[in-house]
Amino acid sequence: MEEQEQLAKRTLALVFHAKKPLTVEQLQHALATELNEPRFDTENISQIEDIIDVCAGLLTVNEENKTVRLVNYTAQEYFERTHTQWFPEANNMIISICITYLSFEVFATGPCLIDSEFEDRLLAYPFYDYASRHWGHHAYPNSTLHEIRCFVDRTPQLEASNQALQVLDRVSKYTNYSGDYPQRVTGLHLAGYFGLSELAISLGMKYSVDVRDSYGRTPLWYASSTGQESTVALLLDKGADYEVKDQFGKAPLACAAHFGSEAVTEQLVRAGADIDTVDYLDQTPLAFAAWNGHETVVDKLCCHNANTEISDARYGQTPLLGAATNGYMPVVQILLKRGANYESKNKYGRSALLVAAWAGFDEIVQLLLNHGANPTSLDDIGRSVLFYMVTTEHVSILERLLTDKRLDVNIRDRYGSTPLSVAICHNKVSMVEILLSNPSICLQTVDNFGRSALWWAKRKGLFGIEKLLCDTANANGLVLRPVDDLEGVPVYFINSSTAACDVCWSFVTESSPLYCEGCNGGDFDICIDCISKGAVCLCELE
Repeated sequence: MEEQEQLAKRTLALVFHAKKPLTVEQLQHALATELNEPRFDTENISQIEDIIDVCAGLLTVNEENKTVRLVNYTAQEYFERTHTQWFPEANNMIISICITYLSFEVFATGPCLIDSEFEDRLLAYPFYDYASRHWGHHAYPNSTLHEIRCFVDRTPQLEASNQALQVLDRVSKYTNYSGDYPQRVTGLHLAGYFGLSELAISLGMKYSVDVRDSYGRTPLWYASSTGQESTVALLLDKGADYEVKDQFGKAPLACAAHFGSEAVTEQLVRAGADIDTVDYLDQTPLAFAAWNGHETVVDKLCCHNANTEISDARYGQTPLLGAATNGYMPVVQILLKRGANYESKNKYGRSALLVAAWAGFDEIVQLLLNHGANPTSLDDIGRSVLFYMVTTEHVSILERLLTDKRLDVNIRDRYGSTPLSVAICHNKVSMVEILLSNPSICLQTVDNFGRSALWWAKRKGLFGIEKLLCDTANANGLVLRPVDDLEGVPVYFINSSTAACDVCWSFVTESSPLYCEGCNGGDFDICIDCISKGAVCLCELE
């Protein structure tokens, strides 16, 4: 009876205190681990039915993902109030289980050298992944430092667990994915990662404070990336270099900003870190914070006069463009208040207003318009925001934009396409209806290759839109020019692929007849229809 009671307490402590839901197999292995033993004994594994039974109805198994959880919110709420009474030593127990598991002799061979070995290891030892990722999260000030120190001094086992911790891409499984992670990680790096200040002090004489892993990352880099305020303070006090960048040019301040740690950001800035430091893609701390929606960090950096106009090398985005693209309204507000240029453009020539409208962020669109953003601004192909709106379902934004008399509903891009022809190419009936209801709409406009709105409706086989065009023309006393050049042209249906022609915006096959790396930010396609009409890329238009 006492043995069952102890099993129940250990089980409930593990389930309640786990940093993520444990699978059935993970829980079984954790409970079967004998502390300080060098090997795992499979005979210790209990049946999940027995484990659930001894917990007297407090646990259940999620049949979809095979994780074990408390049976309901009432049980969760109860243990949140009383867990210190029921499980006063829970975290000490869990870290001891984790360290024992990670220290097994089977892992003394170190990291796996090939993908299949890594996968076999995780399969044979299901608790290994959790233990590697979370052992340090269970280490509290009253944890046994000696036990932790013994583990981090076991170099092969430490390096093996670091592989499971840092190999993040377990889905795509490209060749040698299991070897794509920073190696030569020391106990001091992990002390920084998990925020274990006492361990960092203990290891201070063993390693240089700026010891680097194979990616050039220091303990301060790791501590900054996970927002470990006290450990960052300790490392800075020990003389850690706050400007050391990893192999991708990312400095500790950029890490803190990227992951939204306001406190660590402030620590590093006050220590003297370069507020506008850039990585190999010219991404600044402010850019990382803005693109990820960390408004308090954005505000903090702006208060320290971070440059709001530095564009990254990949997309040519400023922090404002990134925030607008991702829909972070509070960040956009802060940046505008700090004077960010709302007319700046990315490498495609698209403004913050354009990208926000295209993505459907209504409030950001209105905010930018209120600040004076120009809706007539054109991208590199001569397209206004209207061209992008008609490819979406964001009807209210399009209607709002069309109330601005500056917008030309019949505007032609560099190939002569109009918003109406683009809406038809994308079979956006609601957008076509809105455009046709505009008294200024021109139905007879043809592009540079002689193709009208009616041509596109017939070409795509969109009989409903064809009728709309004809009805609108009749209502206005117009006679649409007949379309007689469709014979022999191969038919491509809407949504037949994921690529789009940069001339007419129709969907095309991925093996586009013409592809140019020099146009439209290095991604320019032209479909068969447009080539047959004589279309060329932007390079040849210059």
